[in-house]
Amino acid sequence: MNITRSRTWFRGPEQELISIDGVSFRKSKYLTATYKEYFSMTIRHFSKEDMKCEYTCYYGTDNYAKINLINESYESVPTNKTKDINYKLSYSQLNVFVCLEKVHPIPTCSVWFKQKYLSAIPPTRVKKDDLFYKAEFNITYEVESSGCELLTVICTVGSKRDVLIDETICHDQVS
Repeated sequence: MNITRSRTWFRGPEQELISIDGVSFRKSKYLTATYKEYFSMTIRHFSKEDMKCEYTCYYGTDNYAKINLINESYESVPTNKTKDINYKLSYSQLNVFVCLEKVHPIPTCSVWFKQKYLSAIPPTRVKKDDLFYKAEFNITYEVESSGCELLTVICTVGSKRDVLIDETICHDQVS
């Protein structure tokens, strides 16, 4: 890459100027970086409005890329505010409920009990809200338990793994 050539990012049909040669005009929103073989832009505080916008990158005078994020593969992982996790161990039944909101793509979850893999859980309910999904997982297992046991639940959204539960639970303990 020739670093003497100008690198410019624009946003939207009005071609709002985001950055020139690695200098961002809205540093709290856009972070630009230059590497040996390429340059990039990171969008901070990502929102639906960002997804609906087209971004254009110029390298010198060449229109290098037009990017419409809705058509690109993207990942939106849950935050603590968008996770709801409940579980209960009652004698021979283990109930696990997980709700993940504002995620993309649709997640998968796996459950381990007593360090033994039980299964991968497909969502029992999925709702799409414009660009993101709300996925619910609700499963009951018949298990052998003699008191307190280790429960682990790991969910994957795209390429991101998230350990939601990794703790010892006891009979009639409700989260």
